[in-house]
Amino acid sequence: MPVETVQVEWVRDQVFLMADRFGFPIVMTQPSGVNGADLLPLSVIGCAAWDIVSIVRKQRQALTGLRVTAESVREDDPPWRFRKIRIVYRFSGHHLDPQKLGHAVELTEQKYCSTHATLRHVVELTSELTVVEDAEDGSQPGDQAVTLPVPSTPMPASQVVERFNEALNAQDVDAMMDLMTEDCVFENTSPAPDGARYEGKEAVR
Repeated sequence: MPVETVQVEWVRDQVFLMADRFGFPIVMTQPSGVNGADLLPLSVIGCAAWDIVSIVRKQRQALTGLRVTAESVREDDPPWRFRKIRIVYRFSGHHLDPQKLGHAVELTEQKYCSTHATLRHVVELTSELTVVEDAEDGSQPGDQAVTLPVPSTPMPASQVVERFNEALNAQDVDAMMDLMTEDCVFENTSPAPDGARYEGKEAVR
């Protein structure tokens, strides 16, 4: 079995820079960053959502949206252990088959999602799903028309990576947070990535 390494580095005060095994960064702090304890339920529903979308696409269903929420219950006293996590899958699309969606959720939770498989032995995990049929214009019940601002030209990914590394070296957390709101791709920040590999590519979130 291969060893997978993730990392957390203290920046200053109660600000920490986290990196996954590929070097993609997450800033952990409050109130302007991720809360550390939230990463546990997020890892469960993030892992599940990834697998579910893949399965539903293979089912050739017309999925247009998936929102997964996790409601957690923790003990009142330290160390505030997680006791229950209720997962709600909200699917939207055209003529979706609830039975097939349920099968996708079951496959994900029982066979593919590593975090779910690990936690279900120590935390009470429950799940439910809802299905919303999109209207012909793509809207959903309760949707309201919203005028979106015209997006500005995205910063080239190579420039975003370069600036993020500069902010990291300067321990400028505000600058790092601003850059992480850009539509961008981050590569391993240590050592600094070769920006040339991003030339001519559009940045994506």
